[in-house]
Amino acid sequence: MQKVGRVGACGALLLNDPSAEGWQRLDWVQREGIRSFGGQPLIFRGETLGVLAIFRRASITEDEFRWLRTFADHATLAIANGHAFAEIERLRQQLEAENAYLREEVDTAHAFGRIVARSPALRKVLSQLELVARTDATVLILGASGTARNSRRERFTTAAAAPVARSSR
Repeated sequence: MQKVGRVGACGALLLNDPSAEGWQRLDWVQREGIRSFGGQPLIFRGETLGVLAIFRRASITEDEFRWLRTFADHATLAIANGHAFAEIERLRQQLEAENAYLREEVDTAHAFGRIVARSPALRKVLSQLELVARTDATVLILGASGTARNSRRERFTTAAAAPVARSSR
């Protein structure tokens, strides 16, 4: 296992002797004059988010290694905050979409004022009324005797005017 992978899987690692530790790519280590490696895992709520690691051309002291832990803790919080802000933004967009959908549903439900369309027949009539409400067309309401055509005509006329008034705002 490579050094960084070992830190991510097993925890903090400090190596100050490349030849004794069985380092990979020893030719690169020697060519670059690397003398030490220090790595600290970035752990947030039990989840490893990454690794903060350094290769150094001098030995890393215990005090420096503790500072690396401090930097790792700060980096962990910054990454976790970035994830949290991204999630908040995703949820905000989802809420806006749901809000827009619900507003549209409420507008549709109240498009004809106090007329509540529960039956398929009345929904069809209201749908047709919505088509002609924005025009100057004359509408003939038919119905059997005793069905309160005049009362319905007044309600439909009032209700039909509401969407027109709203759309002109």
